[in-house]
Amino acid sequence: AAYAIADMLTGTHIASPAMEDQVRDLTAGIPEGDHDAGARAIFRWGNDEVEEGEGLDTPASYIFEDRMGMRVRLLYALLVEAGLHPELWAVRSAYADHTVSDVADMDVYTQLAVRLGDDWLVPGVDGQPYGLLPPSMRGEDAVRILPEIGRGKTAPASFFDDGISRKLSVVVHPDGTSSAVLTDTFRGMPGAIVRAGLREMEASDVEMQMEGSYLAFLFNGATMTGFVLPDLESDSSEVEIEIAFDMPPAPGPLPGTVSLGPFLKTRLSQAWTSLPARVFPLLVDEPTNVSVEVDIDTGGMWDVFQPPVPSTHLSTPWGGSFDQSFAKSGESWTLERKLSMPAGRVSPEEYPALLDFATRVDESEGAVFILVPNPMALPGK
Repeated sequence: AAYAIADMLTGTHIASPAMEDQVRDLTAGIPEGDHDAGARAIFRWGNDEVEEGEGLDTPASYIFEDRMGMRVRLLYALLVEAGLHPELWAVRSAYADHTVSDVADMDVYTQLAVRLGDDWLVPGVDGQPYGLLPPSMRGEDAVRILPEIGRGKTAPASFFDDGISRKLSVVVHPDGTSSAVLTDTFRGMPGAIVRAGLREMEASDVEMQMEGSYLAFLFNGATMTGFVLPDLESDSSEVEIEIAFDMPPAPGPLPGTVSLGPFLKTRLSQAWTSLPARVFPLLVDEPTNVSVEVDIDTGGMWDVFQPPVPSTHLSTPWGGSFDQSFAKSGESWTLERKLSMPAGRVSPEEYPALLDFATRVDESEGAVFILVPNPMALPGK
């Protein structure tokens, strides 16, 4: 099948004069030996200026003229024209049949990627960073189609840094209201998806969407007081969003007490364990890597009557882990949490362990802070 595809693609990657001009324009001003910079410029143009479409055997020159088609094939042709010696690979999808076979069935190897040196290049969401391979293509078997037939594997998941870091700073006022600043940092594929989503919004709508769809989902009754928009044109694989907001007091279970939280739940059960049991394996098609730090400054006016469970450690046999800790320093209280779950297949026999893990993670993340007035901070004390 690989030979058949290679034969079918013969002559389809010849650059037209317009493609030659485009490569010269994209690499103009780049030192002749700086192949990395040239490849990055070509990738960025192809990723952002060409719309994804069909046509495995469509000539690359047609894709270029229409600005629509299989972008990965146009990318291969442009890199060849630039003299950078790329390779075109067919990659098995994580969603495909994983039965072991010596035959490279092209109904299984359904995704195309360009390899240039150690980098795997797949045009994706608008503004996607160079060399960022989708989770469904990581550590998978692959067949080289061009320039010659070969077999190999794509870069493993450990090669990529996908994750979300969340920092929440809360100041509790004497009347029980709170002011807070949330800083969310998205890395790798989450960063690419967030950046693409923000770039698709009208600039005038970004703040309204962030308050109505994002902040309101995380914190009931929150009112946004400030918003820092990241540089959406950056090629960085990291995106940072900062939101300042106020929260109304939430009454606690006892008179005079205030309830805070739960904060920044990942809702793991909703994502992966909606069924009580499974007959077929569960495909976890994207990794989860989230760290959370919540700092609560009570200003000495409040004491924490009921903190979350002090320390929690959970794990799974296949590498998932959850850690949560809680500590006091002066007038501040800090909650730290880390959740990691790799992508992969969970067998029906392993599924009960995942169900238990997800349930216990959700329970731990659901903890709240109950604050009581500090009698020593009252007037005259």
